[in-house]
Amino acid sequence: MAGTICLQGGREFGSSCRDLDLEVLRRTQMGPIVVLAGAASSGKPYATAGRNAARYYGNLGGDPAVPAPDPRDDLDGCLGALVQASLVVLPGGSPTELLHVLSVLADGAVGDALRRLHADGVTLSGASAGAMVLCERTWLADSDRSIVDGLGLVPGLALPHHEPGREDRAGAPGDLPLWGLPECGGVLVDDHGVVAAGAGTPVLVRDGTVTELPRTTPQALP
Repeated sequence: MAGTICLQGGREFGSSCRDLDLEVLRRTQMGPIVVLAGAASSGKPYATAGRNAARYYGNLGGDPAVPAPDPRDDLDGCLGALVQASLVVLPGGSPTELLHVLSVLADGAVGDALRRLHADGVTLSGASAGAMVLCERTWLADSDRSIVDGLGLVPGLALPHHEPGREDRAGAPGDLPLWGLPECGGVLVDDHGVVAAGAGTPVLVRDGTVTELPRTTPQALP
């Protein structure tokens, strides 16, 4: 059975995100939590994002969180860390930079590894840019605002930091499903469908229709 995917709207690693992330941990097998902060620039920003995530998950009382080596500097080390993971965390930042790390660097070796891990039951949790790249399509909001292919693990396109009435900000085709993800909240996707979790009210937008997502009985994926 494929692993759970969490699409979170942003402002990750704060106290308001605890309920969402505790639910993610509840759905995750025991084992290492690996942080891949590829949406941050190389060097100090990457290291800082990894340390922040490790401290946060340590305070949640779960298994230790370990930052993966930056694949831009140590691809083999990164891939070696990922294969040990029960949960892979993709923090926010630049969707353009993260998509480069996952889909361009080394012919997409890191993205391919995440697809294999997900198929093998590993949980993937992406916040903001991390949520965006896990979807079928990705909105490069930080660069030329184009819509390009993501990793394809969840249908549609993620709109992080979502507020009601801003569903058209990506300029996406009307028939493309849009996940409106509030900060510190989002959706959990697994083989049974999708449910809302955490703060706020995540929505699914398709053909101009906005639907609030359920918190108990899973809704089928579009």
